[in-house]
Amino acid sequence: MALFFCLSGFLITNFLHSDSRVGVFMIKRVARIVPLAWAAMLILIIVNRSSGAEAIANLLFISNLPPATLLPGGEHLWSLCVEMQFYLLAAVAVALAGSRALYLIPLACFAITALRISNDEVISIVTWYRIDEILAGGVIALVWINGWGKALLTRLPAWTPILFLIALPVVSLPALGPASYLRPYIAMLAVGLSLYRFPEKARELWTGKAAAYVAEISYAIYVIHGMLTATPLGGAGESKFVKYALRPPLLFATLLFAHLSTRYYERLFTRLAGRFIASRTSS
Repeated sequence: MALFFCLSGFLITNFLHSDSRVGVFMIKRVARIVPLAWAAMLILIIVNRSSGAEAIANLLFISNLPPATLLPGGEHLWSLCVEMQFYLLAAVAVALAGSRALYLIPLACFAITALRISNDEVISIVTWYRIDEILAGGVIALVWINGWGKALLTRLPAWTPILFLIALPVVSLPALGPASYLRPYIAMLAVGLSLYRFPEKARELWTGKAAAYVAEISYAIYVIHGMLTATPLGGAGESKFVKYALRPPLLFATLLFAHLSTRYYERLFTRLAGRFIASRTSS
């Protein structure tokens, strides 16, 4: 998750730095995230017969905050809560102080990590104990935008980012405990350094058509896979043999629904948002 959060922080900071129109930013992000997230949540609310308070907390993307009220089958959606809360905080900061507010990101990142350390929060889904992974991506964006250290970074060996990609799951091991405090910064180095240096063959693989397609449907994969895992396809309570036998149909169903959602459901809302923004800009 640290890599995805880091990438998100990088992209969002870049966007707000180049275009500080907060309204445009929020319309785009809501159109991208909310339609599928709400559809998933509404299904889970109905299936689980959730209370009104649980439904509201999830639909407002605050169900990760204590006391957590995540829905059965939607426990993985805590990350969307962190994302949406970051979008709102970033939008408010830029609305108040312009793109200059983004330069507070490094300080905020280190402050969150310090808070985690002081409260012994090695791993958490609570925003103020997890958002440093997104903020670390914002640090990368500021370095990239301003060209800080470019002369040095472009001289590093091409395999340098690979070392940090390998180190990331290592520092995340529960057995290593406090090493997880380094997770945002290891992810930051893995993602950030890859912007400057990366093995050519690996770059070709990650920028090819297959990778582009997976990236396109990755959000839907994340949302849908977690839900389908909670169905009989997930094999809960079954033997290991049955669970492994169910993996192919689970994968197929996930990819199928993710493709349909991305191309025919989510795209409807992103296009509507684009048209709305264009109409407001031209008027």
